[in-house]
Amino acid sequence: MLAPFEGLRFKYLKADRYNSFFHPNFCHVCKFWSSEVNMISCYNCDMIAYCCERHMIVDQKQHVDICNAIKKLIREGKMRNFHEGTREEWLNCKKECVRVVEQELARSLLFHEEQMLLFAKSCHVCYKETSLKTCPLCLSVNYCEDHKQNVGPHKCAALQTWLATEIQAVKVSPNPPRQFKFINFPNANYPIATMNSFYDRYIRCSRSLKTWTFPDFIHSDYLSGPLTLYDCTRDPNVLQIPNTEYTYIIHIIATSHFDRLYLRSWEIFLHVFIKPTKLVVIMVGPNLQEECEAPDICKLKCKNFGHTFHFLSHRMLYHDYVNSSLYRKPDVIIRFHVELADGETWAQFLAALEVSSCPLVITAESNIKAQEYRSKIGDFSKQAMPIIDQIYITQVDQTTIAQVLMYDCI
Repeated sequence: MLAPFEGLRFKYLKADRYNSFFHPNFCHVCKFWSSEVNMISCYNCDMIAYCCERHMIVDQKQHVDICNAIKKLIREGKMRNFHEGTREEWLNCKKECVRVVEQELARSLLFHEEQMLLFAKSCHVCYKETSLKTCPLCLSVNYCEDHKQNVGPHKCAALQTWLATEIQAVKVSPNPPRQFKFINFPNANYPIATMNSFYDRYIRCSRSLKTWTFPDFIHSDYLSGPLTLYDCTRDPNVLQIPNTEYTYIIHIIATSHFDRLYLRSWEIFLHVFIKPTKLVVIMVGPNLQEECEAPDICKLKCKNFGHTFHFLSHRMLYHDYVNSSLYRKPDVIIRFHVELADGETWAQFLAALEVSSCPLVITAESNIKAQEYRSKIGDFSKQAMPIIDQIYITQVDQTTIAQVLMYDCI
């Protein structure tokens, strides 16, 4: 039985695309893997793979700095020194690896560099990082010689689907095609309640193919943030849109690389305002860079209407930001997926929310999780804070995604 990605190779990928996903068993440059080809690991750090010498050379300029840092830290015994501990201790060790490498490089790691450290190959039993074998189907579960009999049942099919999804996503820009301007959004005559209804009205209506394509899954994730906040505005008891000229400030507490990657999707939220508006999106998180820019916006729906779009990001924990001179009072605070950053407690986070005294929108993957978060916040805070499910993420089963993946690979 062949894995769904056996022999798949992407030609002519630019660095920004192939760096958008890292896997230790796949060629980093073209995302190729085959059971019949021996991959080449980096001769120095042994943490990144290539299908040929040429691709190793292609990536050398980008890889050399972190490679030298990893080699130095391994030699000093600060990396690849974990063995026989708990899973929590192992995860903390990986985070410490990120910290020491950043310290050595005197800069933040790029997304794929962080993935290279966090998801380095290791035995799934003892976490040893050398002399490993890998499950030949999912390529995501590794084991050492001592534990090759303990690989046992694992979520192989789900891991195959996940991996095929990530690899296919490399060739798809997260930004929807330029023809998707959503000029007519929102339209009171065509209310939307789910991502499916949004796609039916504003995307699939303009093409002959009415079924979901693989790029649709990527772009729906891109749009889910602003559409989730838009859904809140439909209930004035949750979030009100001003009917005068206004500077509208959104705080996004960024917990992942994708929060920053999907920044430009927030232009669509400007379409909700009926008066000229200055939309200011401020992202705060310990893994961000300090940035300030004015992203491009559409002419017909935004520029001609007098709207402007401004973006700032701050590399710090949210409670530190609230107590700094950089703080600007928001109209709404958003936290997609409730994961507190390392170094920040619930008490600190919720104390910072008390200062802002505005609606808080927290997304959850299910009603059960939403209720858990509501209860946790209620234990700490006296304020009534709305928590909603992230309904604009398309809910499909793995079989459906796999079918789309195979269709796109043909």
